[in-house]
Amino acid sequence: MRHWTAPPMATAWLRISPWRNFSDWMPARAAIPALEEVLELVRGRAGLLVELKQREAAAALLEFFRRERAFEAARVVSFWHPALKAMKEAEPRLQTGALMVGCPADPAGLARAAGTDALVLNYRYLDQELAEAARRQDIKVIAWNIDDPEILGYYLAMNLEAVCTNRPREIMDRWRLSGS
Repeated sequence: MRHWTAPPMATAWLRISPWRNFSDWMPARAAIPALEEVLELVRGRAGLLVELKQREAAAALLEFFRRERAFEAARVVSFWHPALKAMKEAEPRLQTGALMVGCPADPAGLARAAGTDALVLNYRYLDQELAEAARRQDIKVIAWNIDDPEILGYYLAMNLEAVCTNRPREIMDRWRLSGS
């Protein structure tokens, strides 16, 4: 299993999003690193999921990936599946993942429609059957956001591509204890 360590939600798109009013939900003293800084921190040590929050930011994000040569180090994920598809068509080296809350009836069909090789699914809708169905079609499966270390074992047993969390320290500690 490869682990893609995601930064706090805002980190990945701070520099490329026109929306900058974080005061409503970010602590006043929180330091939000630039995407370039996060990429440099994880490059060669972990993968990075970068969520495209606004489809209008797709061109800027694609330019960032090209400028930083981030194709191996990071993956763009989004609920904006048409934007993912357009980005992948414009840049085949780009790794993408279709975000979804729900259990797709046809995982491979969803991935093909979005032009992606990965599904990033809310963990509550993910089970062994879905993970196996996706793998049979060469679709990677990433679970988000598992923040409870007590339930991690169930998902580790699925041999997922990655597990996303808002609590990386606790999840990594549990992962190490599991011997995976």
